[in-house]
Amino acid sequence: MKWTLLTSPVEHEDDIVTVRQRVRRLAERLGFEVQDQTRIATAVSEIARNAYGYAGGGRVEYGLDQEGGGQSLVIRISDKGPGIAELDAILEGRYRSSTGLGIGITGSRRLMDRFEIETVVGQGTIVTFGKRLPSGVETFTGPRLAKLAEAVARARTEEPLVALREQNRELMQSLAELAERQDEAERLNRELAETNRGVVALHSELEAQAAQLRQAGASLESRSLLARRSSQRPTPACSPRRSSASARRRLCGRPRSWRQWASSPAASRTTSTTCSPSSSRRRTCSSGPTSRRSGVNATSRPSPTRSTGPPS
Repeated sequence: MKWTLLTSPVEHEDDIVTVRQRVRRLAERLGFEVQDQTRIATAVSEIARNAYGYAGGGRVEYGLDQEGGGQSLVIRISDKGPGIAELDAILEGRYRSSTGLGIGITGSRRLMDRFEIETVVGQGTIVTFGKRLPSGVETFTGPRLAKLAEAVARARTEEPLVALREQNRELMQSLAELAERQDEAERLNRELAETNRGVVALHSELEAQAAQLRQAGASLESRSLLARRSSQRPTPACSPRRSSASARRRLCGRPRSWRQWASSPAASRTTSTTCSPSSSRRRTCSSGPTSRRSGVNATSRPSPTRSTGPPS
């Protein structure tokens, strides 16, 4: 705690009411909203009640601290009691005494931004907790701190009955706020349920469309495969699509092997023509059966010689 504003003893049960009223006024002057004022006052009164009930009394210090570029309201409550033996279990929510010690500590911890406990069994406990000042509030330094402390110290303490009425009013306000939040949560749950139903319906529709697309894709792929197979089917060599008659005779009438062709009637009809050029632009040609393998006339009978004249 950097700046201590004032202190209050907790020696009697009425002092708990005084502590609650004082910290509430201080929170109001620091710019906290009504809900935050109630949270701070409730947390301080719970820890002060624990100090009075378990340690026989204690001391409360109010002040400001500089944290993270801003200021915070800090309250420190100390006592000389027996200490807290089951502190870790209490902070984890695993321990509650018959008198409700764990409930007060864990509840106060949830209400504040900062909460620290230092305890030594047989020597006492120090609880320090704080709340960050609202954004936009002017920093309290120097003369402003002195005026703030003086104003809070001079404030008149109300009677316990008046303080009880104030607490009841705050409790009713908190209950109304909780009811409003519950209604808002129920409304959001209904909207979320309707949205979920719409999402489920949309998902079902998308699944149906995806199934149709998969079916159409499979059909298209099957047709494409059939088209590729039909286009890759070989065309017979003797197909009527061949336009040249000589090509059809050459490809369709020729035997598969040379010996078969040589012994076929087609070999006897094949002739070769041999021409020899002459100086008078005449050439002498002879024709007769030839052998494809040797390139000579198949018969020994000389071929008749014919002369051709110059082209007319």
